[in-house]
This record gives sequence, C-alpha cells and structure tokens, in this order.
Amino acid sequence: MTQTAHARLRAAHEVRVGRDGQTRPADIAYAAYIAVLLAAILGVPIVRAIVLGLMTPSARSVLFAPPAAAVVAAIAGALLVAALLAGRTRGPVVSDPFRAWLLTAVDIPGRATLRGSFARSASGVGLVIVAITTITGLGLWFGGGVTGASIVGFVAGSALFSVLLTTAWLAGQALDDHRLWAISAGIAVLIGASIAVPATLAFTPWGWTSALWPPAVGAATAPLAAGPLIALAVIAVACTLVVPRLLDRILPSTALWQATRWHAALTLARTGDAAATLGALGRARARGRGIHLALSRFLPAAWLARDALVALRRPVRSVVGFVALVGSGALLGSAAASPAAGTAPALSGAILLFLAAGVFCDGLRSAADGAGRAPLLGVSVRADAAMHTVFPLLLAIAASELGALLAGAGAMSGWVVAVAACIVIVRAMDAAKGPLPIELLMPVPTPMGDVSVVTVLLWQSDALLLSLLVAGGLTIALPAWGAGAWIALAVAAAVLLAMADHRFVKAAAAQGADGP
Repeated sequence: MTQTAHARLRAAHEVRVGRDGQTRPADIAYAAYIAVLLAAILGVPIVRAIVLGLMTPSARSVLFAPPAAAVVAAIAGALLVAALLAGRTRGPVVSDPFRAWLLTAVDIPGRATLRGSFARSASGVGLVIVAITTITGLGLWFGGGVTGASIVGFVAGSALFSVLLTTAWLAGQALDDHRLWAISAGIAVLIGASIAVPATLAFTPWGWTSALWPPAVGAATAPLAAGPLIALAVIAVACTLVVPRLLDRILPSTALWQATRWHAALTLARTGDAAATLGALGRARARGRGIHLALSRFLPAAWLARDALVALRRPVRSVVGFVALVGSGALLGSAAASPAAGTAPALSGAILLFLAAGVFCDGLRSAADGAGRAPLLGVSVRADAAMHTVFPLLLAIAASELGALLAGAGAMSGWVVAVAACIVIVRAMDAAKGPLPIELLMPVPTPMGDVSVVTVLLWQSDALLLSLLVAGGLTIALPAWGAGAWIALAVAAAVLLAMADHRFVKAAAAQGADGP
C-alpha cells in the first residue's frame, strides 16, 4: 500500500469521524451491559436446559446411536453449502455503504483494505461454532461415556472447520452467480454421495468433522483421533492462503449493494419491524417473470396459482422449506408416538415447522401490507388473507403428513396435520402484526436496570413462543392428556384465528381502508 493510498484512506476516515463522531466509551459500556444482562437472564437458563436435555436417557440414545456421526457429517456439509449461498446476499465483508464503496473503489487490493472486516466476521462465526460444540460437549461429558480428550478434539476440529465455513462464505460474496451455483451443486452432490457411501467420508472435511464426534471416538486414544484434526488443520491453512485472493475479487458493486441492503435491514430492525427487516435482505427475482397465469374465475384457485408462482420463482428457498416441513412432521410425529422420546423432538419440530411455514407465507405478508389499499377485484381484507392462507396450509399439511409417515408415525399423522394447520394460523397472525408499538421503547426501570430490550424481544418473538406452546407443548402433553390435548389445540386454533382476523382488520383500519 503506497503512502498516497494511506493518506487517502486516513483523510476519508477523518472526514467520517468529524461528521459522525467517535464511538463513546459510554455506548460501548451500555452495549456490554445489555449483553451481560441478556446472557444472565436468557443465556444461562437456556444453556443449562440444553445440557440437562442432552443428559437424558432418550437424548443419549440418539447421540450415541451409530447414525449420529453421519448426521454430524450431513449438518457440517449443509452448513458449508449454506455458507456459500449466504454470501450472495450478505457476505463476511460488509460495512456501512460509505466504507464499502471507499474500500473497494480505490486502487488498493482488497486483501489490504477488507481483511479487518473479514477477520471480525470470521471470529464471530468461530466463536458461535465453538460455543455450540462446547455446550454439546458439556452435555456429553456430564452424562458420561466419553473422554475429555474426545470433547477437546471435537471442539478443536469444529473451530478448524469454521475456517473453511468462513472461507466458503467469502467465496459466495466474491464469485459470480454461475460459478457459485456450479460449486454449490457440486459440493451438494459430493455430500450426498459421501453419506450414501460412508467409506468416502474419510476423504471429506465434513467427514473429518464427524470422525471427531465424541461418542464415535469413544475411548480411543488421542493419536487415533489425530488424523482428522491434522487434515482439518491443513484445510484451514489452505483456506488462509486463498482468502487474500478472494478479497481481491470482491467487486465494488457487490460490496455496495450488500452494504446498502444490510444497512437498510439494520435500520428497520431498530424499529422492531421484523418482516420489513427480512424483506430488505431479499433479492429481486427475474426468474418466472415471463410466465403468464390464466387466472381462474374461482378466486381461491386464482390466489392459489399466484402463491404457487411466487414459490416457483424461488426454487432453492421453496425446496429447503418443503424439506424442513417434512422434517418437522417427522419430529412431531415421533414425539407424539413415543412419549419416551422426550421434549427435544417436539420443541425442535415446533420451531422447524414455524420457520418452514414462513417460507410459503409471502402472500399473507403481501395481504397485510396492502390491507389499506383499494380492494383488488372487490375482495375484502378478510377474504384476501383467507385465500392467501390456502397455499401454505395445503403445503404444510401435505409435507408434515409425509414426514410423519416417513418417520413411522402414521398413527399420529392426524395430530401432525392439525398442528401444522394451527401453525399456519400463527403465521397469518404474525404477518399482520405490524410495526413495533412506540410505547414498548419506553424505559422499563427495574432493580437490575432498564429491561426495555427484553420487552421488545418478547414482542418480536410472540409468534415463535406461541408455536412452541401450541405445537411443542401440546405434542408433549398428548400421550398424557389424550382427548384433552385435541380440545386444547382446537381452542388454541380458534383463539389464534380470532387474533389473526383482528389484526388484519386493524391493519386495514389503520391504513385507511373503507372496511374489512
């Protein structure tokens, strides 16, 4: 980097600091205080619950089963592909729009200007992965049956694998779409082939990670488990050598586009509007614009065709959502059929069902956004929302029932279908929630300080908490309650439907609609 380049960057930084000012120590202290408060109130109980859950006999029977290592390999491989694709929307090198333009538009290699941003993102990913694997290791350790060396090796291997993940994330930001999709498809094929032929896992990074799974290592000595660690270390070193070249390939247009959208998303997140935040991160789609629908005069069929076309224009997102719906059905069906399975499958299935159903609820969100506009084709707000519910409802029912059947829980398919329908209603209610009420941003003084941030988090997560209560809680209670669980589910569905209707009508009134 020349002295001239140094001077230009220093001058730009001084101008920016002169306009916005330096970050005050008080701001840093407050952020640290909020982080510690949230960790104490939410983090510690959650970690304790996870560790205790991993120590239960039902959880240990799954964790120590022979297929567990293959599942670890599949998860590692899926994270690798996800990191590649995530770089298209939000890569590890993202700053505010001004710095993104400045650091990429000047005639200075990206390896010199962008390495700090990449290092911060890579450190964050590494810390998250180490935290997850450490918590998992603690649950295995306290439950017994594994050695301390195997847990240390698993955590170390996961940290090394995180280097590959962040490099793949950077590659997704630096490479063009055609090359990125080709690489992602190739890796996905390799992952599937290696899992289908377990002998080939020994030659893949995700296989090396799974070989360090503590129950798979068992009582093995450290030298026997050193091979995968050495292989992952070699891959990590190779990635560090590739990173500078990838940083040099990041285009100014890509950096500015991602930074602008990320800045907009953060701004919307501060207002508490989660739907608008996610919408700001979306990409404009050109696929399917040439398709012309011959809309049926039967309006529900016309709305169904429109929502199906929206899903077809996002094929990867839709496939992932459908697979997740199938997985949620399998988890909920297994939990309902086997009380000994514990709470983990039911709660995991509830979360997965809520997230997956949201993939197909774009029509509901569109109906909520347009609630105050002139009625389309003379359709009321209620009718518009109801017809946009048909598509996600049909998909959720079909996919969840398929998952229950694949899991061998066909006898519980009726319950799984009913739960899936209820979660779609939760999604409809959440779609019409609207922006965060300004009164929730008022200070909430307590002996522990201002906890207004907790109030905001509870408001944002109300739909997820309801899904955990309805889908997860009632599934756990089903074996004991019997018909009582069905009655509670029906009552919950009726209440949620009334809440969704109220929110859509309220949204229409707030935006100036003449009527519902």
